[in-house]
Amino acid sequence: MSDDYDLVIGQIADLRRQMAETFQTGTVKEVKGNKMRMVLGKDEDGEEILSPWLNTNNHRGGATEARYYKKGQTLSLIAPNGDVGQGMISPYAPNKDFPRPEHANESSEGEESYQLEDYRGKQTKEGYDNWLQEDDSKKQGGGGQGGGGGQKKDSKGHTGGDKATIKARMNKDGGHTLRVGKDVRLAANKEGAKLRAGSDFVVVKKGKIIFSQPPELGADPLKNDDK
Repeated sequence: MSDDYDLVIGQIADLRRQMAETFQTGTVKEVKGNKMRMVLGKDEDGEEILSPWLNTNNHRGGATEARYYKKGQTLSLIAPNGDVGQGMISPYAPNKDFPRPEHANESSEGEESYQLEDYRGKQTKEGYDNWLQEDDSKKQGGGGQGGGGGQKKDSKGHTGGDKATIKARMNKDGGHTLRVGKDVRLAANKEGAKLRAGSDFVVVKKGKIIFSQPPELGADPLKNDDK
């Protein structure tokens, strides 16, 4: 009877361990290629408890992807039957060095936002905006690792505005627009297309081409983007 009792107690203890270790949270310790180790906590001596090298949940199907993980980022770990060696890690909650995108609406309702340091992106049902904007957290001495640490959240969100140094937009009503700096712009919509540099422009509409001044024939002064 005592042996049966000890067996049941041992099984319960093992089940409790498995349940406790099935879902864990931690931070990125080190990244190598498609695998990484995470910090699961500290032992009684204050030393970090590290996971084995684990795979991320990057998609490997008809389309593939490589997501950017960085030391200190918060992760979640799903370990079947509490076996960390079989674990799969995924991005988890923000932290002070890795906040949500600086330009996102407070609720993120009706949009998806992306930020990789100076690069920003926002998508809505109306279209998308992609732009470069200097990461202010670098100036403020913040973490800068998620692009936006230490900044005050703009609850209304934004799409770059005057801070955008380069910007591309696609909108169901406005068409496609490209901008470099404040003076060089290209716009294409259902009415036609316009290229503008400062106060000079060329407009192309059906059956009509309009120049702001007489065209000049000559060698191409601008280098090509052949990448």
